[in-house]
Amino acid sequence: MTEDVAAAVAALEDARYAAMLACDTEKLDRLLDARLRYVHSSGRVDDKASYLAGFGRLWRHRSIERQDQTIVPLGDTVLVFGTMHVEVQLGDGLRKSSARVLAVWTRSDGAWRLVAVFSAPLAAGTP
Repeated sequence: MTEDVAAAVAALEDARYAAMLACDTEKLDRLLDARLRYVHSSGRVDDKASYLAGFGRLWRHRSIERQDQTIVPLGDTVLVFGTMHVEVQLGDGLRKSSARVLAVWTRSDGAWRLVAVFSAPLAAGTP
């Protein structure tokens, strides 16, 4: 059972990152919980509405590389730890950043939805 949950959430994480790269806010809307809090590595905090509104307007992901993903099922909550290296178009500039990331998924109304993300920037040179 734990392996099934971990595999399901791993697939959802893949779908989420693909939607981020595609600026597919309809797909993201289905994956995100209404209570979403997204803490970016810059310290900016978004709720679901402001997060979705930023795609294609405030930012556009050019590339995302994920590493060291660890999935920890805890009943109706799943923690996903990892490292992320991104290139994001912000206005006229391209920003590259690397962060440790924690994504929290919860089972809500029979479906897994992302309820929280916390990103902490990595110091330069950290793998």
